[in-house]
Amino acid sequence: RATYTMTGRLWKPYAAVLGTIAWIEGVDAAYDLVKEGVSVHAVLDLFMMVLVVGGVYYIASSASKSIYVAQGDADRATADLLEFRSKNDNTLREMGKAVHDQFAAWKLSRAEIQVAELLIRGCPSREISKLLGKSERTVRKQAIAVYSKSGLSGKADLCAFFLADIVPDAADDVASRTKKRP
Repeated sequence: RATYTMTGRLWKPYAAVLGTIAWIEGVDAAYDLVKEGVSVHAVLDLFMMVLVVGGVYYIASSASKSIYVAQGDADRATADLLEFRSKNDNTLREMGKAVHDQFAAWKLSRAEIQVAELLIRGCPSREISKLLGKSERTVRKQAIAVYSKSGLSGKADLCAFFLADIVPDAADDVASRTKKRP
């Protein structure tokens, strides 16, 4: 089931527009009340203002709830990550050493290693350039050098090189389960 929620700063422009409309409706209603007294037009303006203020409240409260839920999800993910790292500390340290041994076997430069590490972590070139204080062009050239020296075709292959044997092969798992059926 798909749901639409406004999180982060996305809700603020909508609330600002609706708030402006509510303000305009309020000013118009006040003007009409002063000029004409209680009239159908003034009552409709007041009604519209109340509806729009209700919309602003609804958007703001929905966004607040969504942000709260997202924060809870992030907190759980962080806790899971810390637990995973704690349980697998030695294995992760050995894997890190194995990754760096492979970088050495590929004869990567220090700069290429930095880029490769961030590529494996899933960072896009733009983010890598900011993190390392390099131009995107330099990062792309260093990434190409990593792929060339490793004989891999790109970021996905680089990640798969190190992760493919860690994660069980889903296709083999499905095949083994279907063979066991009578």
